[in-house]
Amino acid sequence: MAQISKKKALENIKKVLEQIETTNFYEKSKIIESMRNVRLIVDRIFGFNSSQSQEVESYTSYILDTRRYGSDKEKEARNLEGVLRSMKNEIETFWEDEGTISEEKNIKIAKGAKETSKSRKLSKDKVFIIHGHDEGTKEKIARFLEKIELKPIILHEKPNEGQTIIEKFEKHSLDVGFAIALLTSDDVGNSKINKENLNYRARQNVILELGYFMGKLGRKRVCAMLGKDVEIPSDYSGILYIPLEEETWKYKLAKELKTAGFQIDMNKVL
Repeated sequence: MAQISKKKALENIKKVLEQIETTNFYEKSKIIESMRNVRLIVDRIFGFNSSQSQEVESYTSYILDTRRYGSDKEKEARNLEGVLRSMKNEIETFWEDEGTISEEKNIKIAKGAKETSKSRKLSKDKVFIIHGHDEGTKEKIARFLEKIELKPIILHEKPNEGQTIIEKFEKHSLDVGFAIALLTSDDVGNSKINKENLNYRARQNVILELGYFMGKLGRKRVCAMLGKDVEIPSDYSGILYIPLEEETWKYKLAKELKTAGFQIDMNKVL
């Protein structure tokens, strides 16, 4: 749904396309400025939680990743340009000339979204642990959360109460404020054309629940922790994760939780 007029939307899409074309992808400050403007414009045009906004963020996250080379960033920027041009075509083709909503209605929508956000209360200490068969890793993460005075939610530890698995999952995920997905080497797999070369993969339930919480809580309240040599889900490529093998995983996880609004005593992390 349009948040601004058709004319203004097209003007802004054109501006960010021009900025990307002139961005030096070997200069950090220029990259940050350009990608931030892309996110701001797309959020403003289509809405913060729109599919267009999420699609753009996957590209900008890749380009902002400091581990990527400038040449890789530049290639991904060309893909981002293609996505933005497609959005420009979408606006030109499907939007009414005067914009789909008036400024007055836009204010009401924004106010309603704000009130809805307030009414949705997330726990300030519950963290859902999405896990597969690696019991050791699950216990390690759970004990760390308890050490920093948070409550780990582990589904199989909760009573069944005659519920189906999905009912039980929905009940205990209802008010959690954060989710941690443990992508450990529980399964192996590959495409049919490359079936002899199998890769380590996380359990299918882990991938499903990871996607569920990304939609429910937003990516900023979901953290993926990656085991050694485990294949990253294709749609998650370019988004940062925490390697479980790194000694600094506790500090990095605590930092993500703190950024999401949890009260974390960093003295208890070490």
